Amino acid sequence: MKGATVDTQVKEYLGSKDDSAETRTVRTRTRLRSKMESDIEQFLQSGGKIATIEPNVMADPPRKPSSDYGSQPI
Repeated sequence: MKGATVDTQVKEYLGSKDDSAETRTVRTRTRLRSKMESDIEQFLQSGGKIATIEPNVMADPPRKPSSDYGSQPI
């Protein structure tokens, strides 16, 4: 049952990802922020790149408007 002990220790140290924002303490938020920063640094040092997307960019390209005028049978 060593895995369960490790999971409990991680939850106590960082908090659970399922915890709501209101239940997190300043200590767990600081630890999470620190872990995230170190993960990002490790990602960048291993050759990863972070792309910045403009706020007005949408995932779906614009589509041609469709019309259903005259599509009903007489």
